[in-house]
Amino acid sequence: MRRWGADGAPRLFVLHGWMDVGASFQFVVDALEGEWQVIAPDWRGFGESEWTGRPYWFPDYLADLDALLARYSSDEPARLVGASM
Repeated sequence: MRRWGADGAPRLFVLHGWMDVGASFQFVVDALEGEWQVIAPDWRGFGESEWTGRPYWFPDYLADLDALLARYSSDEPARLVGASM
């Protein structure tokens, strides 16, 4: 997972699509110029995440998103930007 920006800045979660990685949102980070804390996970089996050797199902990714939001945005509404999966 990648994080850019100050801890106190409003959070923006950017979610990559199929066969992509969180780092592909670097252009978004550059355009926002530090106004946001950008959080970009690598979904299971993509990017720098671990691969268990078994297939993942869509509910697995939803559970990961739920855990991510519970950790980083439990006290405020989440702002999500995503690419097609």
